[in-house]
Amino acid sequence: ELLVDPGTYRYNGEPSWRRYFKSTSAHNTVTVDGLDQAVQETGFIWSNPFGCRVLRRAEVEAGYLVEAEHDGYRRLPEPVLHRRALLHAAPGVLVVRDSFSGAGEHDFALHFHLHPDAAVSREDGWWYISRGERRIWLTLLDGCHLELLQGELDPLLGWYAPAYGSKVPAGVLRCRKRGACRSVSFRTVIGWGAAPDNAWLDALGGAL
Repeated sequence: ELLVDPGTYRYNGEPSWRRYFKSTSAHNTVTVDGLDQAVQETGFIWSNPFGCRVLRRAEVEAGYLVEAEHDGYRRLPEPVLHRRALLHAAPGVLVVRDSFSGAGEHDFALHFHLHPDAAVSREDGWWYISRGERRIWLTLLDGCHLELLQGELDPLLGWYAPAYGSKVPAGVLRCRKRGACRSVSFRTVIGWGAAPDNAWLDALGGAL
């Protein structure tokens, strides 16, 4: 594993840790205004359940596309709809596009959580994530700055539970933007093997 789910950690004890490991920010997705997709009422109960649906699954010119959306942020005073498209653009290359519709301006944060044993390096705009003989590379097409965080305490971010009752710091790549819904998107390219050249990326830019 290189990009990971954070695990459970524990069901009892300090509530803030339970909330974190269940939270949207602890997963490989986007938060809006720092909130969860649903509301954590207790350690086991959620309110404001959201709906999600698959919009498209199709062969397209650039590869195979799957697109879905959820309405977990419709509860906001200025509601937001989050849509994610996954494009298998070439052998070993996945393009992820997160886009939004709705009202008002919001804070958006995209997270990619890393295994605690993963080594991270950066070269020529690429992030390389490796563990043993496995390696992936990752970049954002729209000029968004990725920051690497680990073991943050205020607020909690960058933690992994390898077993029940155990937690360790782990890296997380985060990109933050603020703006009107339709003006904000994240386009991430993730792959394995040799990283493509910039010309290939430029050609890919219009695929999603």
